[in-house]
Amino acid sequence: MATIAEALAIAMEHHQAGRLQEAEILYARIIEADPEQAGARYLLGMLAAQAGRLDVAERRMAAATVLAPDVADQHLHRAMALDTLGRHAEAAVAYRHALALRAGPPHAFFNLGVLLRRLGRAGEAAEAFAQAVAGDPTQAAALLNLGELRLAAGDAAGAAAAFEESARVDDGHASVWMGLATARQRLGDLDGAVAALRRAIALRPHDEALPAKLGVLLQTLGRHREAVNAFHRAVVLAPDWTEVTHAMGLSLGTFGGPVPSLPVQRRAMVLKPLLEPARLSHAIALHDLARMGDARAALERLLALNPAQSDALCFLGSVMRDLGDHAAANDAARRAVLLAPASQAQGSQAAYRAFAAGMVYDPAFDEAARFAAHRWLEERCARPHYAAIRPHANTPDPARRIRIGYLSSDLRAHPVARNLEPVFAGHDRSRFAVFCYAEVELPDAVSERFRAMSDGWRGIAGLDDAQVADLIRADGIDILVSLAGRFDRNRPLVCAHRPAPVQVSFHDVATSGLSVMDYLIADRVLVPPHGAERFTERVIRLPSYYVHAPMDGAPDPGPLPAVAAGHVTFGSFNNPGKISGAVLELWAEVLAAVPGSRLVLKYNAAFADPAQRARVLAPFARRGLAERVTLLSVMHTRDEHLALYRGIDVALDPFPFSGSTTTFEALWMGVPVITLPGQAMVSRWTAAMLRTAGLEDFIAESAGAYVALARRCAADTGWLSAIRGGLRERVRGSAITDAHGKVRHLERAFRAMWRRWCAGRTPAGPLSPGPGPA
Repeated sequence: MATIAEALAIAMEHHQAGRLQEAEILYARIIEADPEQAGARYLLGMLAAQAGRLDVAERRMAAATVLAPDVADQHLHRAMALDTLGRHAEAAVAYRHALALRAGPPHAFFNLGVLLRRLGRAGEAAEAFAQAVAGDPTQAAALLNLGELRLAAGDAAGAAAAFEESARVDDGHASVWMGLATARQRLGDLDGAVAALRRAIALRPHDEALPAKLGVLLQTLGRHREAVNAFHRAVVLAPDWTEVTHAMGLSLGTFGGPVPSLPVQRRAMVLKPLLEPARLSHAIALHDLARMGDARAALERLLALNPAQSDALCFLGSVMRDLGDHAAANDAARRAVLLAPASQAQGSQAAYRAFAAGMVYDPAFDEAARFAAHRWLEERCARPHYAAIRPHANTPDPARRIRIGYLSSDLRAHPVARNLEPVFAGHDRSRFAVFCYAEVELPDAVSERFRAMSDGWRGIAGLDDAQVADLIRADGIDILVSLAGRFDRNRPLVCAHRPAPVQVSFHDVATSGLSVMDYLIADRVLVPPHGAERFTERVIRLPSYYVHAPMDGAPDPGPLPAVAAGHVTFGSFNNPGKISGAVLELWAEVLAAVPGSRLVLKYNAAFADPAQRARVLAPFARRGLAERVTLLSVMHTRDEHLALYRGIDVALDPFPFSGSTTTFEALWMGVPVITLPGQAMVSRWTAAMLRTAGLEDFIAESAGAYVALARRCAADTGWLSAIRGGLRERVRGSAITDAHGKVRHLERAFRAMWRRWCAGRTPAGPLSPGPGPA
C-alpha cells in the first residue's frame, strides 16, 4: 500500500496532466487518511479555484495555512482567491504573510499594491509598487501606479520619474502619458506637459477629455491658435453631451486609469463637467485670437445646452462689452450673479468681477445707478460671509513694523505691475514688511522680481477664498491691499472674510461696494472732494496718484508727423471695450470738423475681427469718413508698439472709461491726449495725469470742447511741435515718475490707517497721513 507521500505524488501527477477528477478523489482520500495533511488541502483548494469555486478554494487554502503557516505559496494563492472574492482587507493580510516568508515574485508585490490602493492605504501601496519595481524594473504597470500615487501625494518630481520610466519600458499606454502631463504641469514644465498630452491623444484619439486638457495648457502658454484647434477637436468628438455613442474609455481624476464604456446617460453625466469647460475655453481662445463673432457664437451654443452656465455668462459679458454692446454685456453678467450663490466661492468671484467690470464701461450707468449696483453685488456675493468674520489678534502697536499684503493676479507682465513695481522697490523695509498673495498661474520675469522684493510670496492659484483668507490671517497681515479688484482674475471677495484688520482698495476705478473695504486710494483729480460719486470706502487722496517708471530705451518721439504729412493724425490704442458708440460718434465729429485728418486705432489684434471692424467703422461710414480711419491689428513688441506713436499727432481718450497706461505711453512718446472727464473716477485717469504733467489745456469740459480742442491742435502745429519736443522730459520731471515721493505718501497713508485701527477707530472719522515719516 502507498504511503501518504507516494499518494500525494500520484495525485499531483493527475493534477498536472489535467485529470482533475482523479486528482480530486485522491486528494480527498489523503485528507481522510491524514486530516493534518496541509499540502493535500492546499492542492484541493487549487482544484476548486480552477473550477471557479473560489469560496470553496479559499476555505480549503485557509485550512492549509493553519496546518502549515510557514508555506508562502499557500498564503499567496489564498490572497489571490480572497482578492477575487472582494475580501480585499483579508487578501492584503494574506499577501503580507506570503511576502514575509520569502521574497515573493514581483507580481505579488504588484497585486498587494493594487489591493492597498483600493483600500485607501496609499503610502503602503506605493511601497509595494516600489518593491515590485525593485524586483523587476520592467514592471510598467507598477511604475504607472507608483507615479499616480506620488502625484496624489504631491510629489510631482517623483511622479514624473516613475511615469518616464514606465514610458521607457512601454510607451504604448495613454494613461502613462496623461500622468506625465499632469506631473510636468505641476512642475511648471508646460511645454513638456503639452508634448506628453499630444502623445496620449495619439494613443487614445477618441477621448474628448484629452484635447480639452491640451487646449487649457496651450491657452495658458498663449498659443491661442493651437488651443482653438484642441478645443474644437474636443467639441467635435462630443458635440452634445446627451449623444455620446463611441465606446472609448475616459480618464478621470488624477489620470487614474480608464473607465469602461458607459451607457449614454451616465456617460453624458461624466462628460458634461469636462466638456463645458472645454467649450468655454474654446470661446476664450477664439476671443484671444480676436475672433469675437466666433467667440460669441461658441458661447451662445454652450448656453443653449446649459443656460445656467455662470462662467459662460460671465465671459459672454466680456465679449459683448468688447463688441460695444454694453446692455447685453451687463445683462449676461447680472444673470451670472443670480446663478452663482456666495457658497460657490469661485463662481461668485467671477460673477462679481464680470458685473463690477461691466458697469464701469457702460455709459448708461450714472453715479447713483453704479453705486446701487455695487451695493447689490455686496448683498449677493459678499454679505453672506460677514457673519463668520473673526476678531483679529494683531498687536495694536501704532509704531511697530506694519505687515502689508498685496492681493493680485497682476504680478506679472501687466500694467498694474508696471505701476506697482516702483512702489515695491521703494518700500522702507525697516518700517514695512511686504507680502504677495499672487493668483498667477504662469509666473514670468516680472513675477520673479516681485518675489525677490517680497518678505513672503504666496501662490494662491487653486485655493478658494476662505483658504486664502486663512493664509493671510496666519501671516499676521495688518493691512491687506486688494489690487484692481474687479479686473482680470483678481480676488476681491477674499476681503469679504476680512482676513486683515485694515483693508484697502488700490488701482481700482470705482467703489468695491464692500462694507468691509475700509479705504480706497485716489487723488484730488480722480475723486474730487464733494464730488457726486459715492464710495463704501473712505477715500484717501494722495497728492498725485499715477506713477510709472521711465520707459528707458523707448524710441525717440521724432518730429510732429503732421508737418511732413500735411494733415493731423489722431490715434487711440485703447481697449475696444472702452470705445463705446458714443465715443465713436464723437470721434467721427472730430474727423468731420478737421478736414483731411486721419484716425488710427489699435489694440493688439482686436481689429482683425470682422464684427469689430464693422462696428467701429459704421459711424464714420455714415458720414463718408471710413477711408480716413486705419485699424491696425498686428501684435507688436513694446518698442514696436511705442514707435507707432511716431505717426500720431494727438491721442483721443475714450469715455466713460478713460485711458491709463495708454495715456502714459502716449505722453512718453510726445503725444498729448484730449480727454473728456466725467463725474466718475473711472473717467478721470487721463485728466489726473494731464494735470500732474501741466497739460490742463487738453482737458475738455464738454463734447463740444473736445472737438474744439482737436480743431485747435490741427490749426496750430507749431504749438503741437513745441509740446512734442519737450513732453518726455516734462513727464520725467513730474510726479508721474516720482516713485520715491509716491511711496512715501502711500506709506504715510498706511501708517495713518494703522494708527486709527490701533486706536479702535473706524475709517469714518477724519484721517490725515500727516507730513512726517511713516
